[in-house]
Amino acid sequence: RDSAEDVYDQVSRSSIWASFMDDDLPFLVVVGDYYIFAELDAFGSVERLVREFDVNSAEDLADRFVYEPDLMATYLDLDLTYLPQASAVAIKDLLRVVYRSDKSVRVTPMSELTVADLKNNHVIYVGYISALDKLMDFVFTSSGLELGETYDELLNVETGESYTSGAGIPRDGPRNYTDYGLLSTFPGPGGNQLMIVAGTRDAGLMHTAQAATTLANVEALEASLPGAFSDGSIALEALYEVKGFDRVSLDAVLVYTGTLNYQNIWGGEIP
Repeated sequence: RDSAEDVYDQVSRSSIWASFMDDDLPFLVVVGDYYIFAELDAFGSVERLVREFDVNSAEDLADRFVYEPDLMATYLDLDLTYLPQASAVAIKDLLRVVYRSDKSVRVTPMSELTVADLKNNHVIYVGYISALDKLMDFVFTSSGLELGETYDELLNVETGESYTSGAGIPRDGPRNYTDYGLLSTFPGPGGNQLMIVAGTRDAGLMHTAQAATTLANVEALEASLPGAFSDGSIALEALYEVKGFDRVSLDAVLVYTGTLNYQNIWGGEIP
């Protein structure tokens, strides 16, 4: 076995990953996807594909038709979604740790995640913060962070400090920018564990996946939050400020950490 595999073995035995490895529950990797639909021309042919922030499923599109029936002649459900490019890189890093176990691993888009999935698997979310969808409330219910005016901004609840990604800002000059990545992990509703590996954009997402699977980063996070492991469970969050160029993470610093009250996440004691 090569040294890289030995490192991933060590990461898999760390406190952050132990809850995922020490039982027989399977893994479910949930990838944040975005629903898109077709806009038709006057002849009924597909003219362009459309992404609207408040239309996240075929059901949402059907609801739009109820209130605006004239749109039925303009919009068409093609059963299509798309993924950020960084998701593929992030999944590769995470699976290197996940495969240290002998458990089954299933990958599903967020658009197909069910309530039963949240109780019957260890869940690892990979994607943008804006694609958390069904998991959004659970991630931020007990968080010391909250969404700002857009999904590219997070706010520190206690200090009011703003963490805003510049990755989505058009630029004519150098393509360097600041991005953010969120790592959050907490017990689920069925004795399982959830891990959120998210970014405001690509660089933040890719770095967060690296941070969750690199021994030095994992050890640094564990050392910074000893209280997160005090009752035999793990419930913590961390925010990384990432210096990016194009879609590549160049450097990063941990700018926020906090523990989570996981009983509050699910509305009381976990059954």
